[in-house]
Amino acid sequence: MNQIAIKEFQPSQLAAARSLLRKFLDTPEDYLEHILNMTAGVVMGISYGREISPKSDPYVALSKRTASAFEKAIRPGAFLVDFFPMLKYVPVWAPGAGFQTFARETRNNVQHLRDAPFREVKSHVSTGTARPSFVANALISMGTDDESNEDVNAVKRVAGGIFGAGFQTTTATIHVFILAMVLYPDVQKKAQTELDSVVGHERLPQFSDRTDLPYLEATVKEAYRWMPVVPTAIPHVTTEDDVYGGYRIPANSTVIPNSWRILQDPEMYPDPSAFSPERFLPDKNGNVARDPTTSGAFGFGRRACAGRHFADAAVWVTIASLLSAFDITNAFDEYGRKIDVNYARDPAPAFFSYPRPFKCSITPRSSKAETIVRQTEQS
Repeated sequence: MNQIAIKEFQPSQLAAARSLLRKFLDTPEDYLEHILNMTAGVVMGISYGREISPKSDPYVALSKRTASAFEKAIRPGAFLVDFFPMLKYVPVWAPGAGFQTFARETRNNVQHLRDAPFREVKSHVSTGTARPSFVANALISMGTDDESNEDVNAVKRVAGGIFGAGFQTTTATIHVFILAMVLYPDVQKKAQTELDSVVGHERLPQFSDRTDLPYLEATVKEAYRWMPVVPTAIPHVTTEDDVYGGYRIPANSTVIPNSWRILQDPEMYPDPSAFSPERFLPDKNGNVARDPTTSGAFGFGRRACAGRHFADAAVWVTIASLLSAFDITNAFDEYGRKIDVNYARDPAPAFFSYPRPFKCSITPRSSKAETIVRQTEQS
C-alpha cells in the first residue's frame, strides 16, 4: 500500500472511475449508490479478485452492518458495561447485558466478512482459477493456505481490513466533494478550466496528468479538510509523560486526537468553514497551508491509515473524471425552486462523518463529453 506499490492498482481504479461516469449518465439521481458500489468493487477486486453484485451484494451489506456496529462500539459510554465493568459477568438474559448479544453478533459478522471471501480465494487458488489479487498473490507466493500458519492468518486479517475500512471512507470523501461543488460553483469552474487546459476535450484525465493539475490537487486536499470523514482519530496511548496546554498527560494515557478541530483550526486554515482550495496553493510569499493528508485526515503516526495512498489515488481519479465530464449543480423541485443543500453540511454525530443525503443535478458538460464517456465502455 505504499506510494510505489499502489501504481499497479491504477488501471483498475481508472476503469472503475470510467464505469462510474457511465452510470451517472444513466441514473444520476442514484449517485451515492453508484459511488459506494464503485469503491466497494475496487477494494473487493484488489483484495480478493472478486466482482461485487450491482445490487444488494452480500459482502457490501455485511460491511455496512459491521461499520455501523464499529461506530456504536467505539463511542465511550455506549454501553452500561463501560461504566460498570462487573456487568461483563452477568448472564446474557439479565437487564443491562444487551451488550453481550451485540458483541456476539458483531463478532460473528466480522469473522464471516473476513473468512468467507478469503476462503473463496483459497478454493480458486487450489483449482488454478484465482484472479490476481492481494490474497491470491500472497497465498501463491507462500505456497500454503493453512490458516493456522501465522503469515496466512495475517494475510486474511489484512485483506479483511482493506475491504472493511476502505470503501466507506472513500465513498464519504467523494460525497463531501459533490456537496462542495453544489455549494461552491466557482471552485468547480476553476477546476474545470484547469482540466480543459491540460486534458482538453478529446479524452478523460489519466493519472499521468496529476502533477500538471495543481488547482485540482488543491481541491482534493480541501475536500479532505473541509468535512473530515473521521472527525476523531483512532485512540493512541502516550509512551511517556507529557504536558500539553498546561495539562499533564501521564504515560500510558489514552488520547483521542480531535482531527476535526485540527483541520478546522482558524489559525492554520483561515475561514475554515469555507471551501477554498486556494489555501493549498502558494501565496505571494510562497506559503501554503499544512497538507490535511498529513495533519489528521488519515490519522496520525503509526496508527495512520495504511491504505491512505491507495484511497487518495481513488479519490483523485474519481474527482478528476467527474469534473472533466459533468457539471454538478443544485437540483430543482417540482415548482422550479432551487433545492437548498446547506443542511447536508451538518452530519449526524458518529465516528464516520457523512453529509446528510441531498439531491443535486449531475449532467454532462456537453454532447462531446457524453460521447467520450460512452466510448469508455469499448476501451
